[in-house]
Amino acid sequence: MALTLQVKPFSFHLNQPLYTSQGVLSKKKGWLIHMSRETEECGWGEVAPISNSELKTCEHLLNGLGNKPQRQELEDSIPFWPGALASGIGAALAELDSQIGDKTNEGWLTAPPSAFLLPTGSSALSPIDQIVNNYNSVNHPLTFKLKVGIAKNLDEQQLLKKILNRIPSNARLRLDANGGWNREEAKSWIVHFLKEPRLEWLEQPLPAKDIEGHIELSTQIPIALDESLQINPSLRNSWHGWQI
Repeated sequence: MALTLQVKPFSFHLNQPLYTSQGVLSKKKGWLIHMSRETEECGWGEVAPISNSELKTCEHLLNGLGNKPQRQELEDSIPFWPGALASGIGAALAELDSQIGDKTNEGWLTAPPSAFLLPTGSSALSPIDQIVNNYNSVNHPLTFKLKVGIAKNLDEQQLLKKILNRIPSNARLRLDANGGWNREEAKSWIVHFLKEPRLEWLEQPLPAKDIEGHIELSTQIPIALDESLQINPSLRNSWHGWQI
């Protein structure tokens, strides 16, 4: 079955640069995907990889699809594509088939409040009081996310202690190292914060290929995988911890 594929590129600068252990992200680029068939049913998706190498790969693959791809061709290719492209095309096909969206019994589910992404370094402290004072949801505890693995471990651990002193007792804190630690560095964080009930998870503490290390760490503290899922999609069926 031939479908009609429309691809619209987008690009915008972030309000503030995002610092991670893998570099600085100041711009978001990608494509909006619109899939339709003769019955006028349609579906939408988004392809927005972070790395420049994956961005170029997705662009090459999208250009190769043309505007009249075969349904079977798309389904056969999804397992071999980069995660961002597979997710975007998969979402468009799912909406096209009424598996998600307005035509399902559930409709579009309401998204829960997002975690507040704190600035890196000492500037992370300044917005916390304002967020705490203005937050009025009784159904969802405040959730903060902090990028780590950027500065020295000791400096970031001291910063985290200051953050914990400022957030409520029922708040949640997620730490995202973007694969920036080795096993010994990750274990040092666990020693410091193993008994901290507000620490919801460590996200991708080790390099993406170190699955054995992540399994070992997950026996001591909740571990969320992100980049590892992109290079090894089969983990989505076997990883019992959080998946981003």
